[in-house]
Amino acid sequence: MSRVATSKRKATRRSFLRKFSGVLVAPTMLIRSGNNLGARPPVSLSESTQKDNRFTICGEGVSALIVAHEHQSYGRYVASVLQELTGKSFELDSLPEASNRPIILIGDPTQDERIRRLAGDSRVRRLGPEGILLLTTHDGSRPVLVVAGGSPAAVNYACGELLNFQLNVSNGEANTESLDLLDNPQLPYRMFWNWDHSTIWARGVPGEQEIGCANPYMKQANDYLNDYRRIADFMGEHKLNGLIVWGFLRDGHGGVKTSREIVSHANERGVRILPGYGTSYYGGPYYEGNHPFNVYTWLSKNPELRIVHERKYGCEPQVVPIPALCPSKSRNQQWLREGAEWFFTEFPGLGGVNLENGDFLMCECEDCKRARERPGNDPNFYYDMMANQLPIIEVGSKVIPQAWFTYATYTGFNEGAIWPNTWNFKQEQVRTRVPRFVEQYPDTAICQWTYTYMVDGWGREPEAQVRKKWPSGLRPPTKHSIGLLHQGSQGWPAPDIWWTKSARGSDSGQRFVDISELIRYTCMRCAEEGLEGLEITGEVSDDSPANELNYLALEEFGWHPDHTMEQFEESRLSKIYGSKEEAKLFLQILRNQDSAPSVLLKHIETALEVSHNSQLNPRQKKRWTNLASEIARRFSLAV
Repeated sequence: MSRVATSKRKATRRSFLRKFSGVLVAPTMLIRSGNNLGARPPVSLSESTQKDNRFTICGEGVSALIVAHEHQSYGRYVASVLQELTGKSFELDSLPEASNRPIILIGDPTQDERIRRLAGDSRVRRLGPEGILLLTTHDGSRPVLVVAGGSPAAVNYACGELLNFQLNVSNGEANTESLDLLDNPQLPYRMFWNWDHSTIWARGVPGEQEIGCANPYMKQANDYLNDYRRIADFMGEHKLNGLIVWGFLRDGHGGVKTSREIVSHANERGVRILPGYGTSYYGGPYYEGNHPFNVYTWLSKNPELRIVHERKYGCEPQVVPIPALCPSKSRNQQWLREGAEWFFTEFPGLGGVNLENGDFLMCECEDCKRARERPGNDPNFYYDMMANQLPIIEVGSKVIPQAWFTYATYTGFNEGAIWPNTWNFKQEQVRTRVPRFVEQYPDTAICQWTYTYMVDGWGREPEAQVRKKWPSGLRPPTKHSIGLLHQGSQGWPAPDIWWTKSARGSDSGQRFVDISELIRYTCMRCAEEGLEGLEITGEVSDDSPANELNYLALEEFGWHPDHTMEQFEESRLSKIYGSKEEAKLFLQILRNQDSAPSVLLKHIETALEVSHNSQLNPRQKKRWTNLASEIARRFSLAV
């Protein structure tokens, strides 16, 4: 494209945006630099590189060849997205011996000697296992765009960085600026926490559910596959590395066979699947069905192995058996070990598990009472949690040593939360300031705290008041710690925004709340206090503008928790929505809480008009169409 044409295009865009936002800032292409990049220029860039020091992917009679060697699935994925964006086909082939044709070289330096040579020793040394490298260079006279990850799993992260944030697309042409980007994530764990039944990424399917916990699965096995393939595709493109799935194994959506396909697909995208794994009440390794390693199947045949739990009915306490595993019964301990052996052997590619025991119950049998009285044990449900989970971690880590074993405490780690009350538990029973389970889990286990209450109110309440909930210097007592945010999910009491009330349930609209600033703050506090990651719910498709924004925020601040919202909007959202001005306009409409029908109709009109802007690529147009749909949903609730 000529400089004159480019100038006209920019003038047209400024005029268009003036009509809707009144913002007149000249759009610029921004190159994102990793924190650990040096100032030196890319390797061996000659003056004969393509026009304006850009790497031409397609245009003006040029079409780059995609070379992926050991990573053919990533090469095919890049080719398919480039075709989606440009309307042009791309070849995926081996590297020709003699040619000046531009090459997109995809791989990782641990497997590809050519990438190691082009990247240079300094870059390779600084590239962590999840790090990415995008480099425009030359191999002789051949222009090369290196798209590399620090491990096979990270290659897809590098591909996603190229496709979403470093690609310039216009009128069927595509290029990148001159690139020397090396980036490593600061938070190792960036995850979604999902129920299978309320995950909706493939829309319009009979049996969809937007609210509830431990619901039956109402869709078909193929719908389960489609949902989780789409999630894995998105997560891989956006450098998110763990997907927790509660309801992972059910007879109702295909059992082992279907879930194996999900694990395989996610692994190809660099995403670990971590099934929700109940260790007392929540189903066991096989969540729902007539299976020997389903908790309820086991206890229906062995009712004497259930816990006994004191609950108050009216004024009188009653000791009642419920279908959960007593941690003191040796046969339950053996069943837990056998189940773990079966589970991790059945899924050798599994990324880990998310263990939950339940904070609302603890066994009141005499054996468990005596066990809690021992000085080395905790006096509340932490004992049950520890006793039932250690066998699974011990067995599972032998079968899959690289698996992540995350376990939920259901509490924050601030002093008022770390000793929560359960039935019959009194605060004076606390014997230690730090729970004993901290010393009993292996160092490799990852403690999942609840961040929800420790950051709640950020952006609504006075800043000083919110910071008191998680004061500077407060760190958890566990070696490896992550946390779960409930905000932005169904049922969580987020701000009382009028359009969160839905005909499907009074709380289901909370699923569509923008919590990107809360994610930024939480990631910042994690990095400041040495925590290693964040989980948010990822049940709603990226077709929802607020939810996609939350997911993009998890990517951005999981990698760079020291970045500001301004940096996020300028360097990332400007590429997602079209330009800096369009990003500002998009956020203004998305975050506007005016319920006047006339205002909502105007926002729909604006979003639709931007979606027809020929200067946007297909993905950008789709995001503006999705915004119009979201405002239409709000309009239906306002009238």
